[in-house]
Amino acid sequence: ITQMSNEKFSKLVSDSRIMRMTSNDLDNNILSLIIIDSNNRAVKVINSISSSRAYFFHFQNNSLRLSTSIKEIKASGIKLELNETSLPEFYLYRYVTPPKTLYSDICKLIGGESILFELKEGVSKKRNFFDFSTSETDKNESDYEIATNCFNILKNNIHQSSHLTDAPSLLLSGGLDSSLLGMIPSMNGKPVKSFSSSFSFINDTDIEDEYAQTAAKHLKLNHEVISGTKEEYLCSLVDAIYATEEPLHHLQSVMLYILFKKREESSFLLCGEGADRLFGNNAHVTYNKNKSLISFLQHSGMRHLVKMANVFTGKRNYRLSYFSKYFGSSFISNDNFLWTMGQFTDLKDVKEITGCSASDIFESYRNLLQPYANESFLNKVSILSLLSEGSITITLWSKLAEANKIVLHYPFASKDLILYVYSISWQRKLKEQKFIIREMLRNGGFPEQFINRSKKSFGFPAKFWALPGGLFQSIIDMAQEMYDKTVLESFQSVEPGKPMMLWNMISLYLWKKLMIDGTAPDVLKNEILNRHKIIEGKK
Repeated sequence: ITQMSNEKFSKLVSDSRIMRMTSNDLDNNILSLIIIDSNNRAVKVINSISSSRAYFFHFQNNSLRLSTSIKEIKASGIKLELNETSLPEFYLYRYVTPPKTLYSDICKLIGGESILFELKEGVSKKRNFFDFSTSETDKNESDYEIATNCFNILKNNIHQSSHLTDAPSLLLSGGLDSSLLGMIPSMNGKPVKSFSSSFSFINDTDIEDEYAQTAAKHLKLNHEVISGTKEEYLCSLVDAIYATEEPLHHLQSVMLYILFKKREESSFLLCGEGADRLFGNNAHVTYNKNKSLISFLQHSGMRHLVKMANVFTGKRNYRLSYFSKYFGSSFISNDNFLWTMGQFTDLKDVKEITGCSASDIFESYRNLLQPYANESFLNKVSILSLLSEGSITITLWSKLAEANKIVLHYPFASKDLILYVYSISWQRKLKEQKFIIREMLRNGGFPEQFINRSKKSFGFPAKFWALPGGLFQSIIDMAQEMYDKTVLESFQSVEPGKPMMLWNMISLYLWKKLMIDGTAPDVLKNEILNRHKIIEGKK
């Protein structure tokens, strides 16, 4: 909130245009705007599509609590309680899509949303959502010109955000997105330090550090690999959940927290999150590659035969499952492919545990996409990805960084880049996966061997933490106060879908202990470590 004189504030709120502003009207450098009209007892909140802040609000009995901190809402007198209706969605996707949260009667603003609260009436109205609808054209620009324009936007974003630091730093995985960001500050003559994390403390075959170091060497970056210990990971899991005030949906997030805590000096870090959601992720590429067959199956009715075949096999067959999905414009069908995006657990397991129907679980996705119902399928993939998992990842990682006095900046998530890339046809963007990203790298002289090397997954293999006696056994044992022992044990498996359900359950358990029950982080950490020591001693 910007503080200003009463005279200036009165002049601001007296301008009726101000109260009509939406996220699309915000300058690229303004991440949020809160307007308080005390005369009319109204509050307008405008959250930029580029904001890394999650706004929570509790609005009841003509009273509004609004904060980026759940702890502050609690301090204002609101009792925190678990929202049971959000659990099915959480178990399936590892997160809850805004405006719903895991807290009863506490909502969250959607990325790019603006909302007007009228305290006199006790109602919120005039909700506006980000407008992506710039005209999608091929433009009269060459591939080189489009890549150059994107590069210049990125360069300007980084310059504007990092001009106060002499040594910007970078989270570097060695992939296309982070490597591109690594090129830009060095072009301005600024020394750049890069960081990556590693699970080598438990997985000696983890190659993320090697993958990142090869890119850093070519970019002439001062690179540091940060790992940890089993005990550090367990403690950092608790600290990270306490910092974010939400369960974690990425196991990698804990390693980022350790990285932020252990890094030397750097207080400003660039992050490449958001690029594939704009320039083309696996969902975009797979659909584009198979759209003729998908269209035939949809219009001929053969999709239903594929679906029957998939059910008959009784096994996880990706191709059968994919082609049995619905790709039309209606949101009614539970078979809509869009509802599968972000799923890491098995829908059958979720329905069995919660007794919830698929329609209930997919409700948040349906509501989120409703303002964009007329968009093309590929655009819907981008919008859903940006406003659900993408936005949630950015806000959670930012809180992890801030807990360690770091500013985390996402150049790919800027409003001007989103609108420009959105206006480029998918035919152009999908000449190859992340075609425009690759063109920017090529224009900058990045070697083809790096541009075309196979993408690596840097996840944390389930065999190290999901099986009995694994890294999380101490927490699993503690979680029996919330879940039945046999239910927990049924998910201690490396079978697809089972490990992520187990992760969701222990992450939710720790979140509930910290945020709902009010258990101090140190108390939880001490019990986890004591149990872990006993388990390790028996091996």
